[in-house]
Amino acid sequence: MNLDGFMFFNATEARTLDAMTARIVPSEPDGLGAREAGVVTYLDHAVAGYFRELQSIYRVGLQRLDSYCLAKAGAVFAGLSVSRQDEILREFDTGIGVSAAGADTERLEADSVEPILTRFFAIVREHTIQGMFCDPIYGGNRDFVGWKLIGFPGAQWEYTEEQMRPGFDATTIPILSLADLQRSRVFRHD
Repeated sequence: MNLDGFMFFNATEARTLDAMTARIVPSEPDGLGAREAGVVTYLDHAVAGYFRELQSIYRVGLQRLDSYCLAKAGAVFAGLSVSRQDEILREFDTGIGVSAAGADTERLEADSVEPILTRFFAIVREHTIQGMFCDPIYGGNRDFVGWKLIGFPGAQWEYTEEQMRPGFDATTIPILSLADLQRSRVFRHD
């Protein structure tokens, strides 16, 4: 993984996050997954900027996840097989076995009702989906991977009457991003 341009995550954190996001949205046979969409880059830029209030939960969550995996499976999360990674993430998604194992009983904030790793997984999953399907201007959805996956034509100025009819194949519309729209029109500030 190329860390050029990363502003928040270090190499270890980025590898763990890359492995997590690749299990949340795995690569399809045609290469349409979180890795191809550059989701970790989106997460890095989001946590360094707009979501900076979540920096501590990312730092603590990534460290706790690797510690949990070392204790339970003998390797950090990124070093586990994909099937084992799926099992671990399912534990945090469902909460089954996590508290019983004593690994996820601490809270990040005193008033939080969710254990750290359960909350961390929910946040990463939400941000992975954002990075997968956002406009590329925000750092994710590289090469329109997410939009191609679901057949979404991206940002369009308008749709024709034919394109609005039920059953129209939207994959025939050229995909455009916000940057494409900005380049196609002259914006004037009078």
